[in-house]
Amino acid sequence: MRILQVLDKAPHGGGVAVHVAELSASLRARGHEVETLRIHDPAGEAPAVAPGDSLRLPWTYGPLTTLRYGGELVRQLQRFAPALVHVHGAFSVFSAGSLRRVAAAAPVLGTLHDTRAFCFHMTRRFVPTGEPCQRFCGAGCLASGCVRPRDMVDGVRMARRWWVDRVNLHHWATLDRIVVPSAYLGQLALQHGVPAERLRIVPHGTRLVGSGDVEAAGATRQRPPLIAFVGELVDYKGVRELVQALALVRDRPWQAVLAGDGALASELPRWLAAAGLTDRVRLPGWLADRTAVNDLLGSARLLVMPSVVPESFGLAGIEALAVGTPVVSFGLGGVQEWLHDGEEGLLARPFDVADLARQIARLLDDAPLAAQLGRCGQQRVRERFEAGQAFERLLAVYLELLGKAA
Repeated sequence: MRILQVLDKAPHGGGVAVHVAELSASLRARGHEVETLRIHDPAGEAPAVAPGDSLRLPWTYGPLTTLRYGGELVRQLQRFAPALVHVHGAFSVFSAGSLRRVAAAAPVLGTLHDTRAFCFHMTRRFVPTGEPCQRFCGAGCLASGCVRPRDMVDGVRMARRWWVDRVNLHHWATLDRIVVPSAYLGQLALQHGVPAERLRIVPHGTRLVGSGDVEAAGATRQRPPLIAFVGELVDYKGVRELVQALALVRDRPWQAVLAGDGALASELPRWLAAAGLTDRVRLPGWLADRTAVNDLLGSARLLVMPSVVPESFGLAGIEALAVGTPVVSFGLGGVQEWLHDGEEGLLARPFDVADLARQIARLLDDAPLAAQLGRCGQQRVRERFEAGQAFERLLAVYLELLGKAA
């Protein structure tokens, strides 16, 4: 089977890039031919090269860029001649016209990895109150005051984006299958018009690491206790809130590693200096090597996932559980489908930095509790989120789709 993976993330671009790379490796191991079409910003740096990653296409969000690059997309499709195309997110950089061209070449499965299709702000938070939003994304966002144009030019820009987003979402809803990683994102998809008969919920998976003996693994964990964060250094991942929480537990012995890159990478050292934490927090950048990520998570007392917007799933969290490391989080969105308070980790009250610090402190002070939660987390991964299970579930959707097309 010849499978074309389409995505808009660089090879080091967070959980989605990891998911696609591991999916592609598993497909190749089964004898399938896999190629990646990487959508990139034509004004940015040339995208990095990864194995099986030779096809490129500039962004095509609106009708003009679709016309400009449509011929190149067709040539790429003809060159590889896929039996199936899997589009990963790319909602704002892969237009309805591009989807139509892909659908003319092969059956198409699309995975929505985040809430971009269902929120003007891409946060699913109601701006007037800051609370998680349950509303339909549309004209009501303007009427409610959640979306407020700064001026007439901004209003025109927002109106254009609203129109293009609605067109794109309409065409996403017509794809042969739409996959989401959580029931949370599935409910948003249904609310916004994705037909239930085409929707499939396929949670992400990860590989279990080590023997599963969390107590024995604890002997290798760093002392003083290590606090880990793995993800993009951007506002919505709660980086600012994490620094504030660390400042509140500075009276305890600990070290921290915040692994990742992003828009806040240049600001973060200044925040740490202002909080007096420079000597206690290491910033290694992206850990592109899977072994390096596992080593970090395996040596940590806990992983903090302080996202202040609903996560579609939270892959870094189950990667931590796979090595027996418990998770502390606000628990927004799909996170609560694998993180239950007092079982695989601890939940803090949403947006409450003091409560986040309190839950971090509990695990810093209580190594047996951390080990207990880590042991439960490993078992949860073994039962529901092991990589082989996730791969088989997604492969079943592939075969279902090809069987329909045959």
